[in-house]
Amino acid sequence: MMPPGLLALVVDDEPVVRRFIRRLLESDACGIVEAADGEAALRLIELNRPAVDLVLTDLRMPGIDGFDLLEVLAAHRPDLPVLCMSGFPTFAAGPMPRVPFLAKPFTADALRQAIEPVLARARSRSLPAEPVAVDLVAAARRLHRERAQRPPA
Repeated sequence: MMPPGLLALVVDDEPVVRRFIRRLLESDACGIVEAADGEAALRLIELNRPAVDLVLTDLRMPGIDGFDLLEVLAAHRPDLPVLCMSGFPTFAAGPMPRVPFLAKPFTADALRQAIEPVLARARSRSLPAEPVAVDLVAAARRLHRERAQRPPA
């Protein structure tokens, strides 16, 4: 069971995934805000309206993807808990060491179990909750361009 009143931002380019997560978390008395890509998510976070408590993001999306979103939030909003999701087997170990990750497809129970430690870890940190005045979308676009210019590994 999720903490009542939790507001989660679900970032996924697949409407069916966003609907599944919405139904699940709303049944746990949580609020949901949806974004179809990383840019829309960062704009919502930048405005801090509504102030979200958790970000659930897919990794593979057009444009600003979950990797860009994750990196920008780690740098500029480390207080904001993030859970990454993907259906690509190459991401099964997670996008980066120590980044919470949930493989798709997942069950309602698996999602709940993945969210709980992410929230617990965020509560245990003593980071400032004040958002930093930074253009998050511009930062993500720079990262996206840099990543696209890197030679393949």
